[in-house]
Amino acid sequence: EHVILRKMRIGQLHAGSFAGQGASMVFPDILAMEIPFLFDDYQEIDYVLERMDKFYQEGFEERGFILLGWSDIGFVHILSQKPIRASADIKGLKVWRLEKEPITAVIFAKAGVTSVPLSIPDVLLGLQTNLVEVVYAPPVAAIVLQWFTRVRYLTELPINYTLGTLLVSKRAFEKLSPQHQAILRTVGASHTRAQSLQNREENEEAVKVMEAHGLKLVVPMQGEIESFKQLVRDSIPELVGEAFSKQSFEMVNTHLGDFRRQRAARE
Repeated sequence: EHVILRKMRIGQLHAGSFAGQGASMVFPDILAMEIPFLFDDYQEIDYVLERMDKFYQEGFEERGFILLGWSDIGFVHILSQKPIRASADIKGLKVWRLEKEPITAVIFAKAGVTSVPLSIPDVLLGLQTNLVEVVYAPPVAAIVLQWFTRVRYLTELPINYTLGTLLVSKRAFEKLSPQHQAILRTVGASHTRAQSLQNREENEEAVKVMEAHGLKLVVPMQGEIESFKQLVRDSIPELVGEAFSKQSFEMVNTHLGDFRRQRAARE
């Protein structure tokens, strides 16, 4: 993704699709949407993302990019060579960490987990050579990248939501007529939304596909879920103002709190 960004900045490419890490290279505040255990379901995500859209639009534009739309990558799950039901199960194992990704770096360090930083293309080889024993990905990504062929277990605990962006160079965008700019924005938003809905269905199907190929689903111990979440809460002070701004963190959590109160009132 950093290569695509470089090519966009020098005009060799005009647009590209990016996952959270790539988009955060442009505007780190997007990581405020990817804090582990932040969202419980897609309804919460849709509500918050709709209200954060203007903030992110402006942030990307200030940095030379036009945000044309969002697309789900999905909820991340732990995939491992040994079953992980509790925090103690992961200690002593070699856990992959996405290279230059600040959130996992802080959380793993606080948890005392041995993490191995690798770029995404190197992870499969890392699994094949036992350099790493634990990885994490949305189910579809685990299939596309073939990671599921080198692990035996999937923990049924959504860790965090990951999203993608469709970005176009502001310099190229401004060469279009106002009419064509409006069309591109409309089409971009429409198609990325359709892609998100499709990705949600495909992630559900991907779990079934991996089960059919022999992966065992592991249910975490109930008490351990709270310990995982507490670890994230303990890490927040080190992330706010570093991995993402305090403003983005507070905005996301305010909108999420509003939604949960509204839903509780309806129920």
